[in-house]
Amino acid sequence: MSDALILDPIVLDQTDIAARLAADDFFADIPVILERKGITENDIEVALGSLNQQSGKAGAVAIVLMPSLRPAGPSAPGPEYRVAPAVQVIEMPLINLGDTGTGKFVEQIAARVRQLIHYWSPGRGYVFDFAGQDPINAREGLRSYAVNFLRLGQDDRGPKVGNVLISPDEGVAPVEVTLSCPTAGAAMWYTLDGSAPTPSNPAAQLYAAPFNVATAATLRAAAFAAGLDASNVFQATFT
Repeated sequence: MSDALILDPIVLDQTDIAARLAADDFFADIPVILERKGITENDIEVALGSLNQQSGKAGAVAIVLMPSLRPAGPSAPGPEYRVAPAVQVIEMPLINLGDTGTGKFVEQIAARVRQLIHYWSPGRGYVFDFAGQDPINAREGLRSYAVNFLRLGQDDRGPKVGNVLISPDEGVAPVEVTLSCPTAGAAMWYTLDGSAPTPSNPAAQLYAAPFNVATAATLRAAAFAAGLDASNVFQATFT
């Protein structure tokens, strides 16, 4: 696993939530496992089973699921997004409520998850908020809930190349067109067939000087510079 992945806040969210639960005395007899490690139905059976007693008990397990991401809103900057971690709690009553069971109902386990994680901060400038609890269909003999949380996240965005100016930005062919960009040293690429104006596109041309658009065309242009995010794509239509 790369360092970048290890340090990704979303990955850390999952491992931190698991660590927070496992450190609580309530979970001394309840295994806490990570979905990211590729758990299977068999892993769940083993975790619930009497042969995998934790502190002499068995019959319940908490699984910290892989967080899902949703946009914070259509015009959110950053981009901002909402991270939605979730913890699935599963109980096998046949074992859990027996002599070697934890004796903790799935509702009680879910409640403890809510208490521990709601308004809890992993120390990275945000807190988790309880976002709901939903029953999950499980095979016969199991009872399960998903305890859901939310936090706001934002991707870091580097500086961006300035917008390409197309002059004129419309008209009737033939016409001479000039491209300009406020970012010094930026390379401007353009196409006349409506395809993406990127260096990897064989149809794209590197701008060097004003050029003639001889026939009707859709001109698209973008600028690129080392160490900067590419500009937006700008378009002009000539009839």
